[in-house]
Amino acid sequence: MRRIALVPLLLVAVLLAGCFPVSPLGPRVLFSDDFEAGFADEWVIAGGWYFTDGVLRPTDTAIGSDDWAYVGSGANWIDYTVEVDIHPQAGWVAVVVRCSQDLRSYVLIGGSATSLQWKVVQDRTTVLSGGGIQPGFSSEFQRVRVEVVGTSYRFFIDGLQRIEFESDVLTQGLPSLATSTVLWGTAPQIDNYRVTEPE
Repeated sequence: MRRIALVPLLLVAVLLAGCFPVSPLGPRVLFSDDFEAGFADEWVIAGGWYFTDGVLRPTDTAIGSDDWAYVGSGANWIDYTVEVDIHPQAGWVAVVVRCSQDLRSYVLIGGSATSLQWKVVQDRTTVLSGGGIQPGFSSEFQRVRVEVVGTSYRFFIDGLQRIEFESDVLTQGLPSLATSTVLWGTAPQIDNYRVTEPE
């Protein structure tokens, strides 16, 4: 029986493994917050928010007004994925990506229990949009995921893709949140926010 030299074979295996690196930990986390201790330092707040048992909620004091929060360290981020647990209740809530620090330009994807919508806003002017997408969020917490890579935007609820569109209007910007309360005592609930590099 011919004997096979093991050392050359092991060397080839190591070289091949170096050509195709696989991280057992998944994509690199750029930012995360479970809201157990309030807002993490990186957040920049626009509007009123409060916390109940580690869950983020906008205030009920200004019915119909919008509350925003963005990750201040992400101004130059280009491609990334945002994941967050959302319970809209009687309000609406959106994941916002590629947002400018003055909130004049952004891509917003979200909705309410009734329907979903998306829009691309540049200098406070909506240049692309889609709406009336049914069904909306359910009456319980759901895991929402937004993937932004190049000109592609994809929106998932509990792993099911619900929205996909293309836009080359905005190329970088902050990951953000936007909400609005329409009935007293029914503010949306948000938890376990995370931003990672694309897979």
